[in-house]
Amino acid sequence: MFSKIEALCRNCEADTTHSIISTEDNKIKDVKCDVCDSAHNYEKSIKTILQEIEKLPNYKPQKEKDKELSDPIVEYNVTKNYEIFTKIKHKKFGLGMVIEVINHKKIKVEFTDRVIMLVQNHRF
Repeated sequence: MFSKIEALCRNCEADTTHSIISTEDNKIKDVKCDVCDSAHNYEKSIKTILQEIEKLPNYKPQKEKDKELSDPIVEYNVTKNYEIFTKIKHKKFGLGMVIEVINHKKIKVEFTDRVIMLVQNHRF
């Protein structure tokens, strides 16, 4: 009896239960679809791929992404403090987004044509 796994079947165009028919280096190589009986290379199920994406360190659910799109654009000012994903308008470089807070004094901002480091929390 073969072991079973959820996998993507290109013939069925869906995630279906498959029988594992071969492995190589402890990894699944070939499977056979229990629905259409087609044998093919193993491809992870869409559900498995989505679960892996959700485990990535920078993953954000769609609700958070939608919120980011609706966040206001703030004028860049060297004296202000910025958080990651803050949208800013710079007098010289135009619209950008904070992609990294390097430390309490520096941020990395992505503009349409460049990525640059800018100052934050500066005191005159």
